[in-house]
Amino acid sequence: MDNFSKNKKFTVTVGVPAYNEEANIKNLLNSILSQRKNNFELEKLIVLSDNSNDRTDEIVQNIIKENSSIELIADGQRKGKNERLNQLYKMNRSDIVVNFDADILLKDEMVLEKMVDAFRNSEVGIVSANSRPTKAINFAQKMANASENLWYEVRKDLNEGDNIYNIPGCATAITRSFAENFSFPKNSCADEIFQYLASKEKKLKFLFVKDAIVLYNSPSKLNELFRQFSRFLNNKNNATPYFSNNIIDIEKIFKAPFSFKIRGVSKSLIANPLYTTIVILFQIALRIFPTKDDMHKKGMWNVVISTKKAINNYE
Repeated sequence: MDNFSKNKKFTVTVGVPAYNEEANIKNLLNSILSQRKNNFELEKLIVLSDNSNDRTDEIVQNIIKENSSIELIADGQRKGKNERLNQLYKMNRSDIVVNFDADILLKDEMVLEKMVDAFRNSEVGIVSANSRPTKAINFAQKMANASENLWYEVRKDLNEGDNIYNIPGCATAITRSFAENFSFPKNSCADEIFQYLASKEKKLKFLFVKDAIVLYNSPSKLNELFRQFSRFLNNKNNATPYFSNNIIDIEKIFKAPFSFKIRGVSKSLIANPLYTTIVILFQIALRIFPTKDDMHKKGMWNVVISTKKAINNYE
């Protein structure tokens, strides 16, 4: 367990696994580089290109010309996010290693400081930012955002934020000791579930930093929304066989009390009755007619193309 003093200035490495992220990679890197650094020193910013075949590598290389603190790893191999995170963790020598998905944006200059400061508590091994959707512009995105807002009301205060549903995977940080003693199984997906369950096996606390906001685009096509929802539902089945109920109570970890669900549905129905009703029906249909993503067997998933757009602001 890491012992960080009250006044210690942390060292931080940020890794960005990226596959065909030409639309947003520059915005993300700029938002990382513009972070205030009162409580940490950014030692490395590494982009791990997973055999991108668009302009992702070229854009990063151009940014490197202006900022030598960025490193690009482009080995021409398609390995999947979890293998890239394993690579990042092996490379890390900082107190804290952070991973950001390439299709998000840090909302303000304080996101990293807020995430890093959570590690003042020596019992904390893993931290997540708060991922929030950008403004919806069509039917599919309104459905996606209504679903997210409903579930957000359920999960945000459950167990004082320390629950498996508050770790989205797109913006997480772990301590060096956690990184040194953890790796994702080969051909695995559901990185956020693996990290959370592993932290519980190690008896480490997870902290959800509600005011450290990162932004993402919801799918703008219904078929992609359906595929993304199916992937989220399958994540539990993909990850839990690697963990033992003799050490942690997996079913309890995934259980959200009925009272929290009722509260979330009630608040959402009041705020957005039409789309909340549609989302509930949609989720029921998804459980009756689930879809499968064969890419999961290779530790990857079919890319949701419509989310891969530039993010410039919260509005």
